[in-house]
Amino acid sequence: MAVRAKDQGVSITPPNSTCRRIASCCSRLRTHSSRRSRHRAATRYGEAERDHERVRNGEAMAGVRSRSAGALEALVMRALWTAGAPLNAKSIQATFEDPTPAHTTVLTVLSRLETKGMVTRISTSPRRVEFEAAMTSAQAHAADMVEVLDDAHDRDDALMAFTDNLSDADLDLVMDAITSRRSRRRP
Repeated sequence: MAVRAKDQGVSITPPNSTCRRIASCCSRLRTHSSRRSRHRAATRYGEAERDHERVRNGEAMAGVRSRSAGALEALVMRALWTAGAPLNAKSIQATFEDPTPAHTTVLTVLSRLETKGMVTRISTSPRRVEFEAAMTSAQAHAADMVEVLDDAHDRDDALMAFTDNLSDADLDLVMDAITSRRSRRRP
């Protein structure tokens, strides 16, 4: 942070692009001689000052993410799983509550999900594109659990700790799944 002496006290200002924009506009405001130039510089200064106020007050600005990384992908996948049928980007966008992401943002997320193998693209024409989930919700969550387990330092301890957190009903379900799987493996 930059510290500047101000009259008798000291003020601390963050050295961000907004501050630089304000300083740049101030210098242009002083150096430009034509009235139109001064007006343009004053307008830019006003915009920069409002941006600076929003930063100081902690208000959201354009370009600031309102969701955590991966949250938008999860919401898109939830929309596809809930629909149970292929959807276009506009239909997926309509499932969001505020803040609603832009249409292009939804398309970008769908493209990334397609690259990851989570979504398949269905093109009925060059302009009409729909997307569907490539796997069920259960398959995706199972893959996530396996990935986390693979990343564990001690796989045995991780599994034991996991089973300690399961309810009796969940343990019975897991035991039934294990028994069923073992019986399918035996010739």
